[in-house]
Amino acid sequence: MPAALELWVVTLNAGGGRRDAASSPDEAGTGLGAALAGLGRAPDLLGLQEASRLRRGPVQQCLATALASALGAALGTRYRVHFFPILDSRHHPLLPVPQGEGGRGKGEEGAGDWRLATGDRGGREGGRFQLGNAILVRRGAGLRPAPWPWAAQEPNPLAPFLAREGGREGDPPPSTLHPFPSVRSPSPLSVPLPPPRLYSTGTRDTEPRHLALAALSTPGGQRVYFMTTHLATLAGERGPGADPQRAEAASRLRRTECQGILDVIAELRAAEAASVTRRGGPLWPPGGVGGGIILTGDFNAQPASPELDLLSATGGAALRPPGQLHWREGTARAGDGALWTHVGDRVQIDHILVNDPAGRLDPKDYGIWNDSEVETMTDHYPVVARFALRSAEERS
Repeated sequence: MPAALELWVVTLNAGGGRRDAASSPDEAGTGLGAALAGLGRAPDLLGLQEASRLRRGPVQQCLATALASALGAALGTRYRVHFFPILDSRHHPLLPVPQGEGGRGKGEEGAGDWRLATGDRGGREGGRFQLGNAILVRRGAGLRPAPWPWAAQEPNPLAPFLAREGGREGDPPPSTLHPFPSVRSPSPLSVPLPPPRLYSTGTRDTEPRHLALAALSTPGGQRVYFMTTHLATLAGERGPGADPQRAEAASRLRRTECQGILDVIAELRAAEAASVTRRGGPLWPPGGVGGGIILTGDFNAQPASPELDLLSATGGAALRPPGQLHWREGTARAGDGALWTHVGDRVQIDHILVNDPAGRLDPKDYGIWNDSEVETMTDHYPVVARFALRSAEERS
């Protein structure tokens, strides 16, 4: 029997507490990619939060692309990079630089990023700065973009017209099924999480939050949905002098975002149940179950929090850790009892969660990688999960 395909997953807040992630995304990404190569094995899927992109004239720097290039060069592989900007200096506010150093995580964060990146010109003459989530998919892993299950559910009202009028030479025959989104070019998506926010204050208190998600097909034909997110945090909820009322307000806000994630998953599962292939057959067999979901990110919430309790207590849609988290072997703190993923506050807020109704994702390891080089580049440690992909025959 051939060895099961292994799937390595990493989540990392790549810009936390680091000013040059805004002013020099390529430098920050290159450093992080070289450091992540210390894992010794190229991750197959990476979810990045606080990934930055800077455009000055014809020159563009992108943290996610630079990280992928450095990591791929070190380990002999390549990545598909999908960057989803959320904040944009072109239309989000440039406020006066706060007291202290400026930059995210220093005082009223946000303004420092814009000024550092754009040369104090609000994203016009000085450049354009964007911040968001990113998904990286290793090309050598055999993971291919898969069509979204709602790509062919409803009758296409234009099909009779297209059949009558004909099409361009080389076009496929008109489908009787609705063509949106395109089955031929499936792409990852980014959806906003509730409640809606405009970033009107230029601080984390009004920062919009999104969920990035990709549909993938494994070499064995299994469907995997990979997601990454960065949930809200409010100024004053953590650290010295933390305000309990602010902490509770932040938790309520994150619970609303978590419910938004669950709503997305519920819609995804409903689409799977209703979907058919382009040939008219069902995408899933009768009584079958959908693809495995891997949700990664900086949740700004600890394991015993109401936020993670909400995600893990939703029946068939429950999202739970793939095992007992630990310090990965070879790290400085391997064997220590206390666990944390945020370096400054020493709290465990970065997670990988799984919903796998078919039982195809067999967890093998789940750990924090506290490499000393990574610690100098971001105030978050990478979290790593390793899975063996079971075939349908193995599961049965």
